[in-house]
Amino acid sequence: MIVKREPEIAKRTLATFIDYGLFLTFFVWLVVAYGVPNDEGGYTMKNDPKSLWVFVVWFAYFPIAESLRGQTLGKLILGLRVVTKAGNPISFSQAVKRRVLDFIDFFFFGLVAFLIVKNTPDHQRLGDLWAKTVVIGEGDVVCPNCKAPVTLNTTEIVKKEFVCPMCNTMVKV
Repeated sequence: MIVKREPEIAKRTLATFIDYGLFLTFFVWLVVAYGVPNDEGGYTMKNDPKSLWVFVVWFAYFPIAESLRGQTLGKLILGLRVVTKAGNPISFSQAVKRRVLDFIDFFFFGLVAFLIVKNTPDHQRLGDLWAKTVVIGEGDVVCPNCKAPVTLNTTEIVKKEFVCPMCNTMVKV
């Protein structure tokens, strides 16, 4: 029996909005707090060492958080996690690889990521393909045999199969 798992694009998109919304909030605060008003009504941070904090915070929030917990705050809130294709926690270098390609994945308002996630078997975006990682959800499915709800663990999600605890049927995901 086979159950089809969805790519959870809505959850992944919302998690991205949360994460980059937090990052944008920090960025705006930094520019307003330490920038110099310019002639166009905005703020400028020319040659200011404080502007390096943008990169430090991005690096700490995205690659470091994902390599330590497998999650950013957005993913935590929405029950998503980044793991290796074998289901293990990702390494720091994998987290960096995932994030370095964000600018390509989010091109045209995320159309690149959407198309790649929708059309790859493990629902990976470009950064995931390069880093050999996958984003998994909480893992709730319904057994096609007995209709019992089953929560899959990370290993079952990655291996794409589970045994239903109610009817002992082997199910492919």
